[in-house]
Formats: sequence, C-alpha cells, structure tokens
Amino acid sequence: MRPARAHSSVLLSALLSMVTAKHYCDERNACAGEKCLCCENVHSKHIIKFNDTFCADVTYKPTSEMLAFEIDLNGKDVFDYSFNLGEFNRTCFTVPDSFREADICLDFSGTVLNASYVGTCPSIEIDIHHVKLAHADLGCFGFHI
Repeated sequence: MRPARAHSSVLLSALLSMVTAKHYCDERNACAGEKCLCCENVHSKHIIKFNDTFCADVTYKPTSEMLAFEIDLNGKDVFDYSFNLGEFNRTCFTVPDSFREADICLDFSGTVLNASYVGTCPSIEIDIHHVKLAHADLGCFGFHI
C-alpha cells in the first residue's frame, strides 16, 4: 500500500499536464518608461478546478537600483517586494483565502544585468505540498539604465 503523501504527489503531478496557461499581454506594449505590466491566465477544469489571472507590475527604481514587483491574483494584490538589481532569487508566498495549502513562487530566468540594461523573465509557480501544480510565464521585462 502506498503512503497517502506519495499517492497525492503522483496525482498532483498528473494534474499538472491538465493545466492551461494563456499569456495575454502584448509584448510590444507591456512597458512604458520605468514600468511594465504583463498578465497570465492559469486554469484547470479537472479534479482541482481553478481559473485565475496573475499580473506582474514591475517598476524600475533607478535611484535605489531596485526592481519592484507587485503581483496580483484576480485583481487583488498578493505580493509586493523590491529586489536589488542582480539579486533575483526565487521567492515564495501564500495567498490568504486562495489556493489553500498552496505556495505561490515567483522565479526568474534570462536575467541580464550590465552597465546599460537590466532585464528578467519572471514566472509564477503554484506548489501544493511541494509538488508543482501549475506554472505561468509572465513575460520578459527590460529597462535601459
């Protein structure tokens, strides 16, 4: 007999293949000056049902050399944090009254930092009991510094 935790991990891994993510921002118009906005709809019609939209509002703060990330879930602010340039580390948080027992993690890839440009590609991951349930890329943001 399989332990319940192992069984639920297998089930959640199988569900990941049933999750749909739809990127719906226009990359050409996502940024204006020192501010960028991009959203992603993530939904599943299967065992664990959800239909949610995550948006990342990213602001470059040149005086403090930081990027401020505000993440909202279905129009409700759920995460607000400023990262020092060059220190983009995976950061996880929970959302009260949503995704019970889930961690939502903000991660970064494709980060570029040099004397004239800073850019990164944030993504959201939803984990339940340390098993990835959904992943959504939030687009890539870049700022000339």
